Amino acid sequence: MKCRHPLLIVCLATFVTTDARAERDVQGWLSAELAAQRDRLQLSVAPQLRIRDASPAVSEFLTDVGVRVEAARWLRFGGAYRIAAQQQRGGWDIAHRVNGDVHFRLRAGPVRIRSRTRYQMRFAPDRRQRVRHVVRQQFRVRVRAERFRPFVATETFVRIRDRFGTEFWRQRFTAGVGYRRKDHGITLAYRLEVPLTQNNELTSHIFLLGYERELD
Repeated sequence: MKCRHPLLIVCLATFVTTDARAERDVQGWLSAELAAQRDRLQLSVAPQLRIRDASPAVSEFLTDVGVRVEAARWLRFGGAYRIAAQQQRGGWDIAHRVNGDVHFRLRAGPVRIRSRTRYQMRFAPDRRQRVRHVVRQQFRVRVRAERFRPFVATETFVRIRDRFGTEFWRQRFTAGVGYRRKDHGITLAYRLEVPLTQNNELTSHIFLLGYERELD
């Protein structure tokens, strides 16, 4: 039996804005993930803080509880539940989310390629019980060297409308690099999130700083 307790911290950032600030959204994310693995089963808990517009106030706090099963070396299945509290003018809005994932992985020397398909359902009781269904497709390429591990990723969000209508909702682009030393790691990344609809949504610039630790 082999046990792991990875600790992942993602985020906090500052960004210098210009006169075009009204056309974009700047965010910093901070999270910590604790996971335990036994054979091919992994359980995890991951709280996260999100800050917007370089403000010192926390705009959102959320926690994910997840499970992942390794069916084969190249195939994994997972699921998670999230509870989120988002700061609004009148207080905090609470939302719940459940998701299911399918991961495909390919190795070619030091290159790691991953495809993740996710279905998620978000339920916000404070907003007249609004339910939102989204399908997400992510592709990630990472180079695994002895210590430095650069990576790039792209992810497409497709929102499912009433009566089974769909629309392309968002597109994410992420680039970063990880530094690994034994059981410790640091990750630096930048993420660009572009809206694909005409609903006056803002382009988001997200800066990530991560710390990782694994214990056998």
